[in-house]
Amino acid sequence: NSPSASIGAASTTLSGKSAGDGDLLEVAMRGRLTLGPKLSAAGREIAARAAGGAGVVLDLSGIEEVDSAGLGELVILYTVVSEGRGRLCLLRPAAKIVKILEMTRLTGLLPQFEDGAEAAVWARGNC
Repeated sequence: NSPSASIGAASTTLSGKSAGDGDLLEVAMRGRLTLGPKLSAAGREIAARAAGGAGVVLDLSGIEEVDSAGLGELVILYTVVSEGRGRLCLLRPAAKIVKILEMTRLTGLLPQFEDGAEAAVWARGNC
């Protein structure tokens, strides 16, 4: 039973998983990661669930569009997760999202993976 939240126009499904080597929060996102009244609320929910050093994998395979507010929210989530000694990465972002990340020089800050298991290992810090 996974709670749902909205980020802008994006529908998200949050699922927390625990492993012997640390906590992992996997977040599947669908739709658009754009400015909207729910953008910060969902970001706060993800950040709160990732508190205490949990690794976070944001599955962006269902995101069709991202704007500057969505990018800003990703950076804020990265900062909050990092300050809690966790790691955040992106799973399967669309080519156009990768291009935006490259143009804004965020690829080093927000690592991307195509394989979910690889992303989970990295987010847990076991690499």
